[in-house]
Amino acid sequence: MGQRIRGISAFVGACLLSCAAFSQPVGTARITGDFAATFKDGEQLKGTFTCTGTPTCIGTLNVLDKLPECPNAIAVTDARMSFTGVDLSRPGTFQGEVTLSAAFASLRLDELDD
Repeated sequence: MGQRIRGISAFVGACLLSCAAFSQPVGTARITGDFAATFKDGEQLKGTFTCTGTPTCIGTLNVLDKLPECPNAIAVTDARMSFTGVDLSRPGTFQGEVTLSAAFASLRLDELDD
């Protein structure tokens, strides 16, 4: 379970850095993004997120997980999430911590297709 959360955190973190809205006032910044991954076993993971605020951005995460052996996908909707250390007052990167409240199965980053 912890591996998947770290994997999703990495995807969301990458999206967060690429989707930051630098022109918004610092306290009311709204950040949105999406991510997707296909794993070596054929599993597909897609998700979206939205959060508001700085230096802690709090919001929701939606994930769709499609296993190749299952006809239906597993959906996690409106999971709570937060990013700490969000600083949109200047361009560039920032670092912090991602917290997700939904439970996920195990994920290893080395299972991703290149």
